[in-house]
Amino acid sequence: MNAEQYIKKSSDSGVCHMFEKILKLKGLMLTESSRIEAKLRHNIVVNFLYHLFYEENALDWINYLNCYLKKEEKEKTKTIKF
Repeated sequence: MNAEQYIKKSSDSGVCHMFEKILKLKGLMLTESSRIEAKLRHNIVVNFLYHLFYEENALDWINYLNCYLKKEEKEKTKTIKF
């Protein structure tokens, strides 16, 4: 089962919750101190996901996470431009 199929079948899973909510928190912080803390915690979650996917030999999920992070980075640069 690839990442896309898994999301359709298991939208209430912990991994999906991380993608749908937890990883988005970093971009919602309003103060500088909360942004710093959120970035640190975001990195913890990303590292956890990489380790989980590696242990499960879930290459589709590793690719999905890489694409998610690239998309997140592109959206960040779009909002910074004036």
